[in-house]
Amino acid sequence: MIDPEEKKEFVPCEYYRIGKSYRSPLSNKYYPKVEEAIGFPTETMRKIEVLLNRYLVGYLKHYYGNAIGSAYAIEKETSGQYQIIVLISNGTTISSRSVLS
Repeated sequence: MIDPEEKKEFVPCEYYRIGKSYRSPLSNKYYPKVEEAIGFPTETMRKIEVLLNRYLVGYLKHYYGNAIGSAYAIEKETSGQYQIIVLISNGTTISSRSVLS
């Protein structure tokens, strides 16, 4: 998917899906736009997500060439645990890695 605000591609994550819209980890907005967007990361998780996506660009160029990737930070409200999800797509397949604390 394309984030029109950032003019960059991102790999959508099912966790941040509302109907046919997905939240972009680049701009923190849902595309296509939704009337009532819910399910945003906490401020701390958002900061982590922004840093991860910055570093992911260099990592992808070095190890995957033309692949695109997105990192998502999810905090479990009730337990205080968090999960980092990294999705990488080469255009035909999507691979994922997840870390839970």
